[in-house]
Amino acid sequence: MPWFRKLADMRRVLPINALYFARSGIEVILVMDEPSEEQAVLELLNFYPDIRWQVVVNDQPHDWRPPCCAINVGLRHAQGDYVLVMSPESACVTDVPAAALRTLLEYPQAIALGQVGFACFEELESHLYTNPHLYRDHAAYLQQAQELARQFDCAVPDIFRIASFYGSICAPKAAFEAVHGYDENFTVWGGDDDNLRVRMELAGYQNLFCPHMRLLHLEDRLRRGGEQYDADDIFRKCAISTAQANDASWGQDFARVALCSGPIKNTTGIDWESSIRKTVPFIEPAKAGSRRRCSVCGNHQHYAKAFSCRHCEAGILGSAPTAQWKPRIACLMQLHDEERDLPGCLDHLAGYVDGIIALDDGSTDATAAILAAHPAVVECLHNPASSTREWNEPENRRRLLQKAQDLGYDWVLTCDADQRFERLFLEQIHELAGCFEPGKQAVLSLSMRELWDDPLQYRVDGLWGSKQTGCFFSVPKGSIHLPGTKAFHGDWFTDVLHEGGKIHRARFHLYHLKMVDKASRLERRDFYQRLDPANRLQQAGYDYLTDEGPELQLERIAPERAYDIDTLSERYRALIND
Repeated sequence: MPWFRKLADMRRVLPINALYFARSGIEVILVMDEPSEEQAVLELLNFYPDIRWQVVVNDQPHDWRPPCCAINVGLRHAQGDYVLVMSPESACVTDVPAAALRTLLEYPQAIALGQVGFACFEELESHLYTNPHLYRDHAAYLQQAQELARQFDCAVPDIFRIASFYGSICAPKAAFEAVHGYDENFTVWGGDDDNLRVRMELAGYQNLFCPHMRLLHLEDRLRRGGEQYDADDIFRKCAISTAQANDASWGQDFARVALCSGPIKNTTGIDWESSIRKTVPFIEPAKAGSRRRCSVCGNHQHYAKAFSCRHCEAGILGSAPTAQWKPRIACLMQLHDEERDLPGCLDHLAGYVDGIIALDDGSTDATAAILAAHPAVVECLHNPASSTREWNEPENRRRLLQKAQDLGYDWVLTCDADQRFERLFLEQIHELAGCFEPGKQAVLSLSMRELWDDPLQYRVDGLWGSKQTGCFFSVPKGSIHLPGTKAFHGDWFTDVLHEGGKIHRARFHLYHLKMVDKASRLERRDFYQRLDPANRLQQAGYDYLTDEGPELQLERIAPERAYDIDTLSERYRALIND
């Protein structure tokens, strides 16, 4: 049990769990990740002499951090052949340790995953948990157990919900050792268990859902379990290809043992494994779908895939849907004075889309001539040049979408002159759209990668690592209307898609060159501040465009995720640092 200032909660939960912990062959390891409650914890444990305790303490005070390091310390100190990881504030609604062990005796190459619900103490009608000797009073204990079961049924619907299977993991100790435990590099909440599941799967262990392993997470305030859920962080933790995390020093962050009741030993003379087989009924678990994600498209093996991905089909995540038809795809571009970047952008799209429809928004340079000369451009709309240029992106976009509809295109891709799509996306663009039924309203949202200081690297810290853009979507039938009235920063796709379509959060990369160098970042910040001085169109403002600070993190573009750098203008190619 990883511990970080949980004394008040465990003082009330331990009387409920003690009956299941006070058994021959079980030790309970409390891994205290900071020392402030050590003395009080040791005094509390004196009330439970029937339980074999081991308390390991980190003598270095610090703020909260993910429990990965603490859990790994516990794994290193564990004496048994099997390890159950659970929270000190989780109450056993069923005999979780026995149910987990019974499952693993039948499936030795597996991981038993329990189900967790959330409740607060004040929701419990009976407060028998205030009695540390509750587990010795059979009638009182039964009353409390029935109350916990009622609360669990309220918290967890009587349907098979994948989201409720976390919070307890039981596996052979050898499985934890094979993957070097939990990843100690994580710095933010969430996804630790998912990451471990994926790595154990890669190491050859089967994840099993065990709905009879029931825990109720109890605190003073009510939680639902997803308050801090970050989809991008979870994706990164599950889009992995190697089983091991950490180096050989994992689980050695601290090691002082404040209490050890002694080695695990059988005091009853009864074989523990035989006893479990005889006394605990075996309930067949369900095989869990993989939490692993495709790092290219974002497909999740656990859920039905909406679209194809050659990376998935190569065996990374099993089979994926195949295209049933070949839609006609147009690329839409609105442009103003883009003569430097436009030729390369048109070249990087040509051959992948069926046509390019552009709108020249009053350019005074050679933009119009470049569009007229390029064979991939099938239609070019124009706004007249004006010294008092009016910015009206919604109308520009509406006209472009209307033209795509008039010309009979099925899907559209949107692109700016300073953007480049990764080849992996462009090479299968028709397959992706062809997985959706003709006429079905859908959007594929791609990861926007802001190139930074070098056209071959992008920024990933904070919001920079989570930017998405809905740039690939089906053309709606009927009138074209765009939601909202923003002059810029609005969505390309129509209100029909907003209201009745489905947005699929894909992970293909769209690279953005506009801020690759510092001077361009300053120019972009100042440009938007002039257009929107009161931050009406973007509440966060625009200073973040140039902020760096100690949090700055850059990631190199992997060769397999590359875009066509040969289509870059000389000014960008000069910034490449090999």
